[in-house]
Amino acid sequence: DLARHGRKVLCVDLDLEAPGVGSMLLGERPDDDRRPKYGVLDYLVENGLGGVEDEELFDHIGISHFANGLIHVLPAVGRVTDLHPANMVGKLSRALTENIGPNGRNSIAVQIRGMVDRFVDRDEYDVVLLDARAGISETTASTWLGVGARKLFLFGVDQPHTFQGYRYILG
Repeated sequence: DLARHGRKVLCVDLDLEAPGVGSMLLGERPDDDRRPKYGVLDYLVENGLGGVEDEELFDHIGISHFANGLIHVLPAVGRVTDLHPANMVGKLSRALTENIGPNGRNSIAVQIRGMVDRFVDRDEYDVVLLDARAGISETTASTWLGVGARKLFLFGVDQPHTFQGYRYILG
């Protein structure tokens, strides 16, 4: 709806343990595969090893066919990981660790914030939608607390454990 009304949307799949937004919004059809070469996992791993160059950011974004309008998708995994699924667990392990940069240690929250900021600065999105892991995990806490959103909408299943988790994080 946001894209149909002229908003430039970035959708980021931060549910690294159970990715799905990328395939849902970009598809994996042989005749129309819009998945990018790389995804969030690749970005986090490469950024920790030495950085991701500005010109490489394009290789992490797919353009969705889901709706009329502009929806860019930064999936959890890209085509390279799909072609070599045995590397997924190793990438996940490396992506969720602190990295050491010139200013000291960078938590996963700092890394995710930096990644989202780089993509937003590159294309000046009107709206950024982040799909985080259900429940409480490293990436969920990082998303909720570290991204610095002006507005935060939380969606969940109407069950007691959902609201219990919200109480833990929101106080």
